[in-house]
Parts: sequence; structure tokens; C-alpha cells
Amino acid sequence: MIFAVVAGITGSAFAQPALAQDGEAGWSVTVTPRYQHLFFLPDTEADGLETMPTFGGTVTLRDPTSRFGFTATYMRGKAHGVYTYDDGGFTGDYDYHAKREEYAGQVEYTPRETGVTLIAGYHHFAARNNEVLLNPGTGNSEVGRYRESVDAAEVGLRIASRLGANSRHSVSAQFMGGVGKGRFKSNVVETFGGAPITTVKDKKGTGYLADIALGYNYFLTDNVSIGTRARGYVFGVSNGDTIFAAAPEVNFSIRF
Repeated sequence: MIFAVVAGITGSAFAQPALAQDGEAGWSVTVTPRYQHLFFLPDTEADGLETMPTFGGTVTLRDPTSRFGFTATYMRGKAHGVYTYDDGGFTGDYDYHAKREEYAGQVEYTPRETGVTLIAGYHHFAARNNEVLLNPGTGNSEVGRYRESVDAAEVGLRIASRLGANSRHSVSAQFMGGVGKGRFKSNVVETFGGAPITTVKDKKGTGYLADIALGYNYFLTDNVSIGTRARGYVFGVSNGDTIFAAAPEVNFSIRF
């Protein structure tokens, strides 16, 4: 089964350094490196959590007034380990190789003299898991390959505010939702008593996503900040699996 994420370090909302003032000369570019460390269940019946290091970042281009912005985000992670499946009727150990990939492109608009930013764009999410049953018994075996992807148009908003006129601290909240196309594929080969049985699924349907991120940033300078973010999201396909996550994030941003 495609893995279900439970917790980790992740997030698609970028940490923006100092709020640009109207009339500031020149466009600005903000670079935000990210490290994520997911804690996930390779299967909903898995006995315990696994971990997945994930790397990537966000690049943001803003106009001189900071009212319009364009962002691009890319994240990729992979993990390998062994988990125990236990549904009460069957128990087995599975060796797994899991991957996830996420990228998004967004356009942002912040009305003058407000802390609210309107967001619209495209979001892609994909998860893969290959696994092998390690203790199938004599003459038996099981090998599974699982794939799920979502390509969605999304809209949302972010609310951000400094904690005082000259404060180095800021807080933010971002809410996103989207819908598009989704696909779930699985290929499982099981052998019982030397007789192989192959089960193949390839389901296309409506893909959906929802994302909530609550953040805190500390500005080392007007152009450099470090931050943390608590994120909750869901990706899924109408006739496939659904992947949930509740995840904190750490980030570091530099504006040029």
C-alpha cells in the first residue's frame, strides 16, 4: 500500500524576509533552502513509524512594491527500511523503498497596506513504494509496487504580521485547497504454493489536496530570516489512497 505520512518536517509555504516597502527600487529574489524529515506509516496496518529525509527549497520573485510575487517549490525524499504489517489475521515483515516528490508554482498578490496575500497556482504530488515480504513461508512470496500522483490547480491565502512595528518576530497562517487529476497504480505479485497471482490496478480519478501551515519567523537582518512552521495536509485520489500529514518545518531564507 502507498505510504501514509503521519508527522515530519515539511511545508510548502515559504518564509519571506523583511516586508518590502512601497517604492523600493528593483525586483527581489528570495531563496529558502529546506530540510524535511518525515515520520510515516508505509501501510495503514504497519506496526510503528518509519522516517524519510527530504531536501529541497523555494525561490520567490517579487516586484518592487512587494504586492506581486511568483514562487517555485521543489521537494524530494526517499527512505528504505523494514516494517511489520499486522491486521490481526496476518503478520509479516516487509522490506520497503519509498519515495516522495512535490513541486508547485504559484502567483501571489498582496493588496496595499494589508497583511493578507492571495495565492493561486499549480501543485504536483507523487508517492511511490516498492516492498517485498521477507517471511512469506516455504513456496510463497509477495512483491508489491504502488504509485499515486495528484496534479491540481490550487487557491488560498496567507495572513502574516510582525509582532510590533520594529519587531524581528513575525507570525503567519496559510490555507490552500485544490482539485485536479489523480492516478493510483498498484502491481502486486503473490505466490502461494508455487502458483503466482498478479493483481494490477490503474485507477484515474479526481485528485484533491488541502494544506494548512502556521509559521513563525525571526529576522536576523532585513534580508535574512530563520523560521519554523507547523503544517497539516492531505493529498488523495477519489478512487485510490489518501495520504495525510501533520508536520513541523524549519527553514532559512535570504533575500537578494
